[in-house]
Amino acid sequence: MNPSKVESCCDSDAPSSPFTFAVVSGQVGLLDWIGANSALIESALCERGAIWFRNFGVTAVEDFEQISASVLRDVYKENSEHTPITENGVVQRPVPYSPVHELLWHNENIFNHRWPTRIVFCCQEAAENGGETTLVDTRSMFRALGGGITSKFASKNVRYIRRYGGIGLDWRKIFRAQSRNAVEASCREAGMDFTWEPDGSLSTSAIRPGIVRSKATRDLCWFNQIQHWHPAALPSSLRQALEGTGGTLALPRHCSFGDRTAIRDETVATILAAYRELEYSVRLATGDVLMVDNVLMAHGRKAFSGRRQILVAMGDMASYKGTCDDYSIG
Repeated sequence: MNPSKVESCCDSDAPSSPFTFAVVSGQVGLLDWIGANSALIESALCERGAIWFRNFGVTAVEDFEQISASVLRDVYKENSEHTPITENGVVQRPVPYSPVHELLWHNENIFNHRWPTRIVFCCQEAAENGGETTLVDTRSMFRALGGGITSKFASKNVRYIRRYGGIGLDWRKIFRAQSRNAVEASCREAGMDFTWEPDGSLSTSAIRPGIVRSKATRDLCWFNQIQHWHPAALPSSLRQALEGTGGTLALPRHCSFGDRTAIRDETVATILAAYRELEYSVRLATGDVLMVDNVLMAHGRKAFSGRRQILVAMGDMASYKGTCDDYSIG
């Protein structure tokens, strides 16, 4: 019988490719392997922004929870759009997004005042076709976009505007509250402006950074969710249909610069093209685990067919109050 063996590699020609540790013979328990190689893992995560653990055969929720606890501090359980599948809320299912549509690249939850700096995914069941995880290195994005765009986002920041109700999700679900007073307290704590609309829906806006400096590497990183909030990133037919219900302000999400000036459609097109050019696709097999630095690497998902089951855990929290000073570009 061949002894257990794990090999490492990375695609150095692709800036968004993860560092890979793969079991090539025998059986290796990922929890024990991580415990014995913590320094190597931290170094690889800083270098590449993501680590792909291949052929470790992790499918049980209990095993993934132990692995997540070994690499995450301050586990994030408050994402109201994820579905908890363990009683303590550590392990969750991602947002149930339509499999026939591509989920664009994003850094998780960075429009909130508290956000995870580290995410761990487990492929419990791979899709029959498609479903690749897409990765984009945010340091490469910053360099690719050039000073004309990045300097504007660094100085003006991004204002995220959200409508809860109407064609958007209800504020009671997102805030996990039934009273307006509780919601207003949450908004103040999160540094968000809020307005109650005549129809009972809620509108909020919050200014967040467009560029940050990685605490781990001190590199400047493209760090916003323009492609998930700006209507120019929508398919044209969907944009027309949604805006036809009441204009841009009726959209569940939209955004501007922090000073409320518009982000031009042409700028969004340039940003989308840069993401697409830098994208690296990872086809996770059943039992694979992917660890992502949520500052250094954006992630997304290709369309797929068949059943696909992903587990996720997030933690190592940062905040736009206090600890975000660690990420200041100044």
